[in-house]
Amino acid sequence: MLGERIRSVRKAKGFKLGDLAEITDLSSSYISQLERGLIEPSLTSLRKISNALNIPIYLLMDDVAKENPVVKKDERVKMFFPNSAVSYELMTSVENGEKSGAKMLAAKFSLRPKTSESEEYTIHEAEEILVLVKGELEVTLGQESYQLKPGDTIYILGNVPHKITNFGESFAEGYYIVSPPQIKNF
Repeated sequence: MLGERIRSVRKAKGFKLGDLAEITDLSSSYISQLERGLIEPSLTSLRKISNALNIPIYLLMDDVAKENPVVKKDERVKMFFPNSAVSYELMTSVENGEKSGAKMLAAKFSLRPKTSESEEYTIHEAEEILVLVKGELEVTLGQESYQLKPGDTIYILGNVPHKITNFGESFAEGYYIVSPPQIKNF
């Protein structure tokens, strides 16, 4: 379970519950309930926890161990976050990538109609390439907004505040490649 994995990583990294609470600006009670599986985290909270533990979000998820560098379509790790409009299918071998020092990760994403990936702008050091396959997206980089249609690609430099919104009537689907490897709240 997610909570058990968070507890395991927290303890392995030498963090006490209060330490993690202070770093993430989440309450000790909230983290304790999360670790015991009593509540589901928001994607924002999960991102804060993974950043504090210095571990990619996808390594906190269940069933991510893969030894083979080939990822079959029907064997992809699927990630759904509570209270999030976006879902992912990992297209690269997670465990093998971590062990071998992989420098990128590829994922298929799906963003519900009339939603944003996050209420806030996302900012991180990783660089991303997003390829839209279906639907329409508006990608805001800093103060500039770009409209993407199927087949369009956008490169997002590291440390650029960005937000991705699906104003369309249907799901927006595509792929993103990120370096260094991490799953964002899309």
